[in-house]
Amino acid sequence: MSDRTCLDDNNRDICAPAMRAELLANLGMVTAEEDAAAGVESYRVFFVDGYGRDMPALVFERRPGGGPMSVVYGSGGARLEAPVSPAIWDEVIARAEFADRRLVEPTSASTPNSAPAICLHAWNSTVEMTNSPVTRWQSEPVRRRTESACDGALTTRFAFFAAEQTLKAQPHCQGLDLDRQRNVVTLIATCMALKGDRVAAATVFDQIRDGRPRPDLDPLDRYAWQNYLGSNGSPRLNWGGEVVATQQGRDMNVAEFVIARLREHPSLRFYPATYDALDARRVVVTGQARYSEANAEGQEQGFSADFSQTWIWDPSLSEWMVSEWTVQPFAPRP
Repeated sequence: MSDRTCLDDNNRDICAPAMRAELLANLGMVTAEEDAAAGVESYRVFFVDGYGRDMPALVFERRPGGGPMSVVYGSGGARLEAPVSPAIWDEVIARAEFADRRLVEPTSASTPNSAPAICLHAWNSTVEMTNSPVTRWQSEPVRRRTESACDGALTTRFAFFAAEQTLKAQPHCQGLDLDRQRNVVTLIATCMALKGDRVAAATVFDQIRDGRPRPDLDPLDRYAWQNYLGSNGSPRLNWGGEVVATQQGRDMNVAEFVIARLREHPSLRFYPATYDALDARRVVVTGQARYSEANAEGQEQGFSADFSQTWIWDPSLSEWMVSEWTVQPFAPRP
């Protein structure tokens, strides 16, 4: 086992009991040993991304008295649940047979001419299986293994296979564009931020996910902001009590107001966090606006403000547009 197996990109030991306990508490999960004692057959996958961030846990579980389920456990107890087809369940069991095995590493003698490998920002995967079959007639209470993608083999392969099967089992997540995500796991993590009619919420996310016009456009171009807010819209903006509105086809008041704030604070960015679809044509997005600037002592000081936007569907142009946008007063960040 390489030294990096349990170390994430921030050199945290993700295998340490205290770290495991903290993660499970944040996800609202019990230990694998507790699941095993309760008679649960489960296949649990935990990811830490290439920057040391914990991702949602992906679990296929079969609890006594219930059928196979796909459960995604997110931070703060957020959860997605969906039944699993017999075909997916059987495939998960089959693929899990060797998920806790370690392949023998080749020696330098067996690969004398191999070039040195460089691996940066690798993901870590932990697989835990409870009451899973190891032979036709025998199951084992708990099997587990952690592996770095730098050494990617059986554990890593099973972990990302489980992510692909989770996406198949969670149809509302399939509305997100995988090409705009790092991988299937980050897509599922994004899906955790979608609420209400998740199909509608997914389309809003894909349209506005950066909280600003496309990166290839000038952020101080009023036409770019007008198109971002909805080219056919009449948005109303309440910025810390100052209200400005756009009259469709007559002016660009809201776009120009936002650009004026960007000129005052060039580092200003908007970070959408949740997407709550009240119905198929109305989605409320909440998030935080942030900027930083030097204080009187020359030190960098950050400021933030919560915001909410109501996006409505424009059937004539087949796009979402902002109807209401509220930005609370900014306050210094600790």
